[in-house]
Amino acid sequence: YFTWISGVALLFIVYYFNAGAMLIDKNIAAISTGAGILIGIGSMLVGWFIYDMLCKTPLVKTGIWFAFLGFILSAALAWFLTHIFNSRAAYIHFGAVLGTLMAGNVFFVIIPSQKAMVKAAKEGKPLDPALGKHAGLRSLHNNYLTLPVLFVMISNHFPSTFGHGWNWAILAAIALASAIIKHFHNLYEKGQTAVWLLPLGFGMLLALVFVTAPEMNKGACKEQVSFAQIHAIVNERCISCHSSQPTDELWSAPPNGVKYDTPQEIVNMKDKIMQRVVLTKTMPQNNKTGMLPEERELLRCWIEQGAKIE
Repeated sequence: YFTWISGVALLFIVYYFNAGAMLIDKNIAAISTGAGILIGIGSMLVGWFIYDMLCKTPLVKTGIWFAFLGFILSAALAWFLTHIFNSRAAYIHFGAVLGTLMAGNVFFVIIPSQKAMVKAAKEGKPLDPALGKHAGLRSLHNNYLTLPVLFVMISNHFPSTFGHGWNWAILAAIALASAIIKHFHNLYEKGQTAVWLLPLGFGMLLALVFVTAPEMNKGACKEQVSFAQIHAIVNERCISCHSSQPTDELWSAPPNGVKYDTPQEIVNMKDKIMQRVVLTKTMPQNNKTGMLPEERELLRCWIEQGAKIE
């Protein structure tokens, strides 16, 4: 419960209280911040309603077909969210929906079933085996959802995934691969061996490493790039947020403490600049300041030429 409550609290603090910068990307969907927040909260509520409804149908007993439908719906959710929110927010909301399913299973099914069985035992009444079976099934679902949720929790550290052009498919594939690995572990714990599952899951993850690897522009830089050129780009595109005194209307302090006030501060962040600005193009946030491809290329050349201040 605390994991879910703290996660929702962070969702509000990071993405809803600062929706204009962290949730909405006008280049993806021109929606208001209010509409974005309602969609975010609604996705968790609707996600639980659909899942809970499916769990009350005979389909839940079919195993593989229920899992297949669950994957299709998860992929559809990933596609929808990445076409509504900025990519980082979309990934986090995908995890929030899965986390809501897990918390809902515990709150509405697992714990109530346990309490009902304990009460029946104390009162010497017959136990209803259906309660235990249903709770066990929901617990099994939570077991498979664990790894996808854990990845989403740290996905902000992997911009090559959420910054990819097929980010929704990458997210769905990671969720599927982690579920396959979890299935292998579950079978192993039961004394069953399905050795092909483990290399399949890891093979999928390894393939995604190559798929999400940023394209390196191997073209040689024709001219030496001066720091004056770089300083002009940073001042125009980055300094409004990344300064000790940001002028951007949404930031009162530099995001993540990153500042470009001095030449040395720019040089110190050259590796991050290469990854976030040049390779994955996930900065500036939502490209709010309109950085041009030519400017990203100049940054690449400057860094590859040694990131000199002179």
